[in-house]
Amino acid sequence: MSEHWDESYEELLKDALPRLAEQGEVRADVRLKPVGLDSLATVEVLIRLENSYGIKIPDEELTPGVFDTPATLWALVERCRGGRTAA
Repeated sequence: MSEHWDESYEELLKDALPRLAEQGEVRADVRLKPVGLDSLATVEVLIRLENSYGIKIPDEELTPGVFDTPATLWALVERCRGGRTAA
């Protein structure tokens, strides 16, 4: 598990992206598209993140670079958890 995110985040990604789970540990810099992050998986991940962390991710935060790696996606979660966009 990364020192930057909790275990439930890693499990959430593995559940939504089975090819990521096959790699074992989720590295912060692994590219998400090659392990199955397509448009449907993106929506699934977003819904899971909002439900799991009690956040609302505003549309203006949904930029392409956000979905590059687990680290860039976790940075979005942290911004939202910081109170700016609490549910």
